Amino acid sequence: ASAYRTPQAAIDEVYAKYGTTRGLIVQMGVAGTYASPASVPKNMVLTIKGDAAANSGYVLDSAGGASRSLLAVDSSDIRLEGVALSPSWAGRHVIDAYGSGSRVQLLDSRFAPGSATPGALIRAAANGEVRIDGTLTVASGGANAFLAVLGGSIVMGAASNVAFSGTPAFTTVASCDAGLIGTQGVAITGTATGTRYSVNMNGVIRVNGMGANYFPGDVAGTFANGGVYA
Repeated sequence: ASAYRTPQAAIDEVYAKYGTTRGLIVQMGVAGTYASPASVPKNMVLTIKGDAAANSGYVLDSAGGASRSLLAVDSSDIRLEGVALSPSWAGRHVIDAYGSGSRVQLLDSRFAPGSATPGALIRAAANGEVRIDGTLTVASGGANAFLAVLGGSIVMGAASNVAFSGTPAFTTVASCDAGLIGTQGVAITGTATGTRYSVNMNGVIRVNGMGANYFPGDVAGTFANGGVYA
């Protein structure tokens, strides 16, 4: 094991030496704020770990780079464990899994208030996939908490739970347009403002019969054009 100042430095070093980062685990050794990776090679398997029991102290942000998503994944498999994600650029998605083969797993992590109001906290698009496991704390607002479009999917593991903290503000909490948001009816607690859900163009939000008020918000959800909420 070696010490690096940022996750990006570790990725670059390993990739330059071995031509791959498959199986790389980057452990954030001490609490603090770290720049999130700005350049993630395709076809990589990577884990970035903070501390699941104290995730608020292990912060990833994109403040030092150009206006971008905090973590944009294209044809790679990324696991984030025990970290806090802090948005730095207005309108940009925080987690963006785009394209077939793009997968992100969030385990015992949180979205923390940042220096800007983002687009979606989680976007899965064009067959990209995001999975939530353990406890996800949502303390940051944005356009959406969950956004699945064009075949993208966001799935909550059966043992997961989502806790909204501090009444964050959203335009729409859960938005699905020709995608899938699958919750398996896991516990979602806390409050938020904004429309609870929007499902459109044959998209599916699967809540396992938990009802119209399952997602937090102060405006009723909507569905149109073949969208299904059930």
